Amino acid sequence: MGCDECRGTGFHGRLGVYELLVLDDELRRMMHEGASEAKLLIAAQANGMSTLRDECLDRVHDGSTTVEEVIRVTLARQTESTDAGDEPDAATTTGG
Repeated sequence: MGCDECRGTGFHGRLGVYELLVLDDELRRMMHEGASEAKLLIAAQANGMSTLRDECLDRVHDGSTTVEEVIRVTLARQTESTDAGDEPDAATTTGG
């Protein structure tokens, strides 16, 4: 699989994929009231937020990456202990 340019991986380059939560008055209110993370996520998605996994799956559908790479990146992110200032994950893109 792959070539010399991708070092035999089948991937070439990196693709930034982001999850962005835009706080509106409703989410702010819910946070102040101590809403659970699950309830906040449901409300955010109802207001149009896409999760990191959703964004990655969009990249699978457009051929930019693979399901395996999405799983590797998103599962690794779930199991890491992260700081608020961490850089977002970048999925590797297909090619080469």
